[in-house]
Amino acid sequence: MYQPTFGTDNPIQFENPEIYYETLGFLAKSDGTSAITWENNQNQGARSYEVRVQCYNNIENYPLPLSRKFTAGTGRSIHRINATAFLEDLLNNHNFQEGEVQDIDAIRNSIPEQYREDFDRGLAL
Repeated sequence: MYQPTFGTDNPIQFENPEIYYETLGFLAKSDGTSAITWENNQNQGARSYEVRVQCYNNIENYPLPLSRKFTAGTGRSIHRINATAFLEDLLNNHNFQEGEVQDIDAIRNSIPEQYREDFDRGLAL
């Protein structure tokens, strides 16, 4: 469900619901652009786990709320996006899954009807 800000330490921010749902569409693509990963960093001394977006290609097409959050990638990842609260919301409320492949229909069914055009615009980015 739309909210303008997720997280408290360097939050991810969405100016309006249209941008939020466009961003969901972009993340729902299963074209090798990105993957959602769950990292058990608490096992290496961090405060807790992290949920991240690994950014593999099409960097110039990432919606602004995501590109503002780019940090250095590792391995195959060009950038990473640290946004645990936002990504937990996608996993818990919008049918997203860990990994590169998403069920676009299941995600679309979680989007309010008035924002499906925004979601589809994100799929096309």
